[in-house]
Amino acid sequence: MFKLTQKFVLSLAVMVILSSANLMAAIGVKVIPNSWYVGTGGAGTWVSPSTFLVENIGTDPAKMNIRATNTQNWTLGPSPALNIFAIQWGTEPNWNSITTGNTELVPSLAGGGSFPFYLRYQSPTDILTKPSPKHSIQQSQLLLFQQFLFQQR
Repeated sequence: MFKLTQKFVLSLAVMVILSSANLMAAIGVKVIPNSWYVGTGGAGTWVSPSTFLVENIGTDPAKMNIRATNTQNWTLGPSPALNIFAIQWGTEPNWNSITTGNTELVPSLAGGGSFPFYLRYQSPTDILTKPSPKHSIQQSQLLLFQQFLFQQR
């Protein structure tokens, strides 16, 4: 069994969809904690879930989407394989795969509201020997997108 190290960094992005030039809203999103060090583990093993909280610090409701990036040497997938790792959000037994495309996390989060969620990580079943050594640190970004559900004022 080889050891793998993966560090995930949560970062934020805001996506605003406007349907009228007269729409206004306070915009803001916060994630607690804002990073997750997964550590080391055996090939194809799940790292225990960690708790996160997304907060809509704006005043209007917003749809929250989530996606992740590939690392410099591994690809994000729905399940682990050679050089493929997986990240999921949810709780037992309902886990949802996170992909490189947008995945809905919350359909509508009220202004000032928050949503707790869990993340879990599964390492590749095996990795190629390059880069060497096999325990080199890989990094992926988890991106939360906030799509505002504006109402005309």
